[in-house]
Amino acid sequence: MRKWIGILLLAGASLCTAEEGIPYAGMAAMPTGDNKLIVTEVAHRGPADQAGINQGDYVLQIDGKRIQNRRELKAVFAASRVGQQLEFTLQRKDYTITRTLTMGNRMTPQPVFRPSERHLGEDRIQSIIHRQYLIAAELTQEKPNPETIRQYFKQISELNPEHAYGTPCYLIFWGKHSNLILVGSENSLVLTEDFHDKARPDEKYRLMGRGAVPQLPPNLRVRIRCHLETLPSFFYISHS
Repeated sequence: MRKWIGILLLAGASLCTAEEGIPYAGMAAMPTGDNKLIVTEVAHRGPADQAGINQGDYVLQIDGKRIQNRRELKAVFAASRVGQQLEFTLQRKDYTITRTLTMGNRMTPQPVFRPSERHLGEDRIQSIIHRQYLIAAELTQEKPNPETIRQYFKQISELNPEHAYGTPCYLIFWGKHSNLILVGSENSLVLTEDFHDKARPDEKYRLMGRGAVPQLPPNLRVRIRCHLETLPSFFYISHS
């Protein structure tokens, strides 16, 4: 399974000239296993957020073309241009709705991925982010405690009881040669190392659920710990 552990980070799918910029949608989606894509992240005040696209929406069509997997979605964004309007047909709960997304420019300052203030207050947003990083911090231990991780997930669910997208933890740790993508819920937690070298397959580690490994390789534990230690102390509590 290629790219983003099934998660497609739709930040900029094609490179253009400096004058044209890099198309940017400000959303992330992942397949659900039944030929659907669900929106898992919306960049705060980004193009998708401004269009009214929410976490938990299912992407059915774009400009009348059915979208069933991340490859098709990536192709649409790769063929787009800055300022182009795309009409999304979405399923939200029991309703089918349409939203018009205007592609942004990745070369201008962009918002970060986090729950939008349209849905959660700032205090709850910070508390959720805090617990996501505590989950990552637990994974840096030689013997991560699954019950501790589940407790953090439970706290996230209490802070955001209406989340419908099934992935209350979604973090990306950027790297020179690869990115680490951590995604999961109370019952399933997976980390994928996504290499920039397209010929090299992803390395996937299931950390909770059936087939889980007891711990991450030492180099990945160190890498995540180093990343977390650059964050404000609010986000990281050392267990050592």
